Amino acid sequence: MRVTFVRHGESQSNSDGRWQGQGDSPLSEHGRKQAARAAERLRSVSYSRVISSDLSRARDTARALGVEPETDRGLREIDVGRWEGLKRAEVLEMFPEEIAAIIRGDDIRIGGGESWRDATVRSRAALDKHLAKLSIDQELAVFSHGGVITSLFLDVVGVGWKRPQPLGHMVNTAISVARFDDRGAVIERYNDATHVPETAAWRRSLFGEDDTLVGLLVIDESVSVDDIAANPRVFDECARIVALDETVIDAARRLGASLSIEVDTGLAGPSIDALLSGNEGRRIVVVCGAEDAESRVREVMERVSLTARFGPLRPGSLSHIARTRSTLLLVDFGTMVLDP
Repeated sequence: MRVTFVRHGESQSNSDGRWQGQGDSPLSEHGRKQAARAAERLRSVSYSRVISSDLSRARDTARALGVEPETDRGLREIDVGRWEGLKRAEVLEMFPEEIAAIIRGDDIRIGGGESWRDATVRSRAALDKHLAKLSIDQELAVFSHGGVITSLFLDVVGVGWKRPQPLGHMVNTAISVARFDDRGAVIERYNDATHVPETAAWRRSLFGEDDTLVGLLVIDESVSVDDIAANPRVFDECARIVALDETVIDAARRLGASLSIEVDTGLAGPSIDALLSGNEGRRIVVVCGAEDAESRVREVMERVSLTARFGPLRPGSLSHIARTRSTLLLVDFGTMVLDP
């Protein structure tokens, strides 16, 4: 059975920069547009059931599919207690001890509400309840919240409520897909927001000035380089394009020429550390085959002790790895550049 997870569109609290947990902040006008774009990508799949958090920002994102979702309180966002409705600067000023504890990795009740352990246990119980009702060939869509979906995937990859988390920040209307079998979950896609590239997870604004991002763009003979180049926003803030081997050099050069981006064809099969080295504060895109991209994802998994199974990377997919001040992380995985 396969589950597609979708974070809600931008809410009014998101737009205002305020903490929102279980408060019922509605979608902003921009959030409704994001929901419509996500729905366009999802319409080709026939879902057996569509489940949503009972909070309106998730429920209304699901409604963009043209269906009325079932709702489940267990899929609500984490309860942030006294932080609800406050801006980041206000939380830093009012709750310095809680912030310090979170930075240390302590699993505290945020604002006196829930801890990440609490939210993970609650949401996993809700998910398991719905999985038990599916047959092996059915598909489930779950519309929920960034904290909840990320926590579920952290649980799947074997790190539970670990913070700082080794998976990227879940952006609005990001699509993540996992297939469940007798051995657990296989992650097929994580944090795919190529339908809203202006707010996708690889934006430099989500990272520190010295943080480095490496995008792994999978290319083979079935992929049209012209079609990829026609989606230039996927290359926003890209400083270099790197070709890993001779089979992708031509594609890399054509992309670089189309997008006026420097191309480096002098590196042969470098490790993830070699790709990150010397590119501090930059985003680079590495053109490579599926095997090369999967190898670098596995390298990151081993470094941060992720135990999950990941599905094969498809041609035309783009995945990102980042090195920040505090961790190495998988920002997104298997996002599809050529999807509608």
